[in-house]
Amino acid sequence: MITTETPYKLAEIIRDTWPNLYRPPNMKFKYPNDPLDATCPYCGESGKPCSYVNSMARAYARDACKKKYDKKNT
Repeated sequence: MITTETPYKLAEIIRDTWPNLYRPPNMKFKYPNDPLDATCPYCGESGKPCSYVNSMARAYARDACKKKYDKKNT
């Protein structure tokens, strides 16, 4: 545990080794370079890999979303 008596360098090493103890984890991954109105036509969500296709990986994510939510294929 870090106290006021902990040396600065040791406290820095502890914070770098276990970052989630002292900073909340970033649970929601966003895509900041996407257009503001980008939404997936299948799940309707924004800020997901399927919301804006600008690479092959995101095209695969859109295809997976299509297969999951498209009711016509069933």
